[in-house]
Amino acid sequence: MNKLSKTILKLLIKKYLRSGAFLDFKKTRKIYLSLKDDVLGKIHSSSFNEDDLYNESFKELKASKFVEFENENTPDFKVVLNLGKLQDIFEVLGENDPKKELKKEKAYLEDLLGKYKNNEVLQALLKKSIESIDNLHLPKSIYKNHESLEIILKAVNGIMDNKENILLRNLSIKLFSDSKILEKNSDLIFQRVKQFSNYNFTDFYDFCEHYNISKNVGFVYVKGDIKIKLNDQIIDLNATKSIFAVPSNSLNENLIQEVNVSKVMTIENETTFNYFNDPNYLYVFSKGHPTHRVVSFLKLLHDFNPNLTFYHCGDIDWGGYNIYFDLVEKTGINFELFNMGVATLEKFKTYGKELTSTDKRNLTLLKEKNKVKLNKTISEAIDYMLKNNIKLEQEALN
Repeated sequence: MNKLSKTILKLLIKKYLRSGAFLDFKKTRKIYLSLKDDVLGKIHSSSFNEDDLYNESFKELKASKFVEFENENTPDFKVVLNLGKLQDIFEVLGENDPKKELKKEKAYLEDLLGKYKNNEVLQALLKKSIESIDNLHLPKSIYKNHESLEIILKAVNGIMDNKENILLRNLSIKLFSDSKILEKNSDLIFQRVKQFSNYNFTDFYDFCEHYNISKNVGFVYVKGDIKIKLNDQIIDLNATKSIFAVPSNSLNENLIQEVNVSKVMTIENETTFNYFNDPNYLYVFSKGHPTHRVVSFLKLLHDFNPNLTFYHCGDIDWGGYNIYFDLVEKTGINFELFNMGVATLEKFKTYGKELTSTDKRNLTLLKEKNKVKLNKTISEAIDYMLKNNIKLEQEALN
């Protein structure tokens, strides 16, 4: 088949892929080229000198039955695509049938949906990809190819399924037999986590920390009247009058030697952690969702003195309350809320922000959970937030 014949077929296929006939099998819309299209418009050009080429192409196309000709030798001349010959046309043009490719892609994604059925983030990602295919579009905004998708799926599932303290490079070896794959693809992985997760992670490393995965040896940041033992040395944190970083590899039952306060407060925001300075509290920086090392340190405190009172101070929004519940569930400690109720919303409302549509949806869903119904402070605060269209970040308290 000559070049002109293929050009005509390619133009017809291009129109087909943009038409209702492609989007819906039941539609029988006529796909055609007319003299208004450049490739045929040349026929009546005063400078036209390619009669033989066109005659040869039309002869080829008629013989192939790939097209039909209507109103030849009239101004209403049309070359009409034969939709019953699409597969043959794709083969001649050396192209794949988009519908067959989409069907194969959907089957591939449905298999993955079953494989990752226990991961809600990946379920959302795969269902969105399948929805895109049902609308006859490859989900290019989610993944470029199968290789990148497999990295996303394996990485997110491996990170979220992690149950041990592990360095990031070691997890990468465990998942991919390569110490650098996770960090090399950190942006790709984190963008999908942001897109399909309800968690408010600040970056890829924050996401990993939530699941006990550290880039390097981690620390718990503490300040207040406490004495700890590191490398057989007793360190009085109160005497240092500064924040102290406790290495994660020192979190053992011999760490805590003395606690001279009756109250412990975890603080979500770094600025607030630096600002708060009541000598009656021992402050622990939780940095969003508590990492394994923060949880371990809090458990050591509770075991050392079960009479300590624990408080949590965080953002008054959907994310802040989820962090609070995460803290309670992971430590088994009954934390009290500090400045996270209606009174604080009222007092600092001039510093509040409006709720987004996502905020409203998430707060409404959270309100229905039993753990919220049993917590009067949080349930009343959510009612206030939804009624007054407000949320409050922790920095407002500073």
